[in-house]
Amino acid sequence: MNLLCPHCARTLRIPTEKARPEVKVQCPGCRKVFALAEAAPAPAAPRAPSAPQAPAPQVPAPQVPAPQVPAPQVPAPQVPAPQAPATPPSPAPAVAAAGAPPAAGAVAARRPRGPRPGAWRTCATHSGKRSEGVCSECGKGWCPDCVKRQGTAAICPDCDALCQSTAEREEAERVARQRRRPLRDELGTVLSYPLRDPMAYIMMAVTVGLFSTAARVAAFGGYFGVLFAQGLLYAYSFTAINRVSSGNTTNFMPEISDITDIVTPVRLGVAAMIISSGPLFLLMLVLGVSSIFALASPGAGAGEPSYQSTPMPEEVRQILAEQGMSEEEIAEFEEGYGQGEGVSAPAAGTAIAALIALPFALLWKLLYSPIALIAAAISRSFFATLNPVTGIDAIRRMGSIYWEALVVYTGIAFAGFVGSAVLGMVPFLGGFLAAFVQSYAFLSFGCLLGFAVYKKAEELGVD
Repeated sequence: MNLLCPHCARTLRIPTEKARPEVKVQCPGCRKVFALAEAAPAPAAPRAPSAPQAPAPQVPAPQVPAPQVPAPQVPAPQVPAPQAPATPPSPAPAVAAAGAPPAAGAVAARRPRGPRPGAWRTCATHSGKRSEGVCSECGKGWCPDCVKRQGTAAICPDCDALCQSTAEREEAERVARQRRRPLRDELGTVLSYPLRDPMAYIMMAVTVGLFSTAARVAAFGGYFGVLFAQGLLYAYSFTAINRVSSGNTTNFMPEISDITDIVTPVRLGVAAMIISSGPLFLLMLVLGVSSIFALASPGAGAGEPSYQSTPMPEEVRQILAEQGMSEEEIAEFEEGYGQGEGVSAPAAGTAIAALIALPFALLWKLLYSPIALIAAAISRSFFATLNPVTGIDAIRRMGSIYWEALVVYTGIAFAGFVGSAVLGMVPFLGGFLAAFVQSYAFLSFGCLLGFAVYKKAEELGVD
């Protein structure tokens, strides 16, 4: 399409596939840069003479009789002259006519108006030279001979905008490409991440294993060993999340200089555990306490009720039926319910309510555990980690990336649980061997969740 420059009214010919309002071009006449949305369409009248400017003297040549053309200027062999302009396609002269005036034709051929993708790696004027700076406005690359200097700043010679160094532009392109990759493409890095620094991994697993083993055999101080081992696991995991989220996938050794470097991860790990697993632990506690009170009642197992018998409500019967109990089992339960055989009505109702809520608490733990670790690692705040509103909002911002990470996280957690349980049955050395599986799982968690944050850094506001 043909457009008019809003500054000098020069007619510019723009390829249809590039004619988008946000595209910026440079007028070859006044050298001004403007967006296509600012330009007006060129009138139909001036469009006709612009195209045949160059071949105008040659097109009428075969139609004009020979006597009208001077013999010295138009010799007989010029009869094939019409074939020369007919051979090249029409876009070539059109580009020359629309791109620049005849005097600047050679420069326009070397320096196109719209830079090609990746063209910033070479100079816009000297195509054989590597660029030193890339304009932040027009996107062209400039070699040291072309770029203008103002102190230490590089300035674009075309639009006087600040230039970014080529190295910074290449790093930005690399980061953008990696962030666009789906999370599943990083699975190989996640699984190999704990082994990228074998010495650090072995040191971590051995330390965790020694404290876990000591906690098993120690008569006093066992809880300290457990807390220290868990704190070390969380310290490594949080370090991995923070470093991978900033693009570093080579080093996960945390900086531990004093006891506070262990206490802080323990506090954050406790906060993540409370917000994700707290409801599940609470329901299990309720079930345990209900059972204890039921067994501790004076008439339990004695055959005599310790309180006035109470008929079982119909709602309880329906709940028991929905739980899959047969009529015989419901009848036995109803008999104990009414006669006080160690199960009181309040205890039974509480236990049933806890059983109904148990699957939801387990589902919450599975869905919220990854975001709890992310919140703890990034915020480094105990109370921010405990705030479920912040976590749910972060899940919304991350979108599908979080659910992809959740699937992988659940798979690693399940495999780690099974491996730790199997190795934990080994006499005496069980805790030591299970520490290698736990260390691998926590480092994989850190790398996986770090990648999830890395790909959604802009949405999470941590870029």
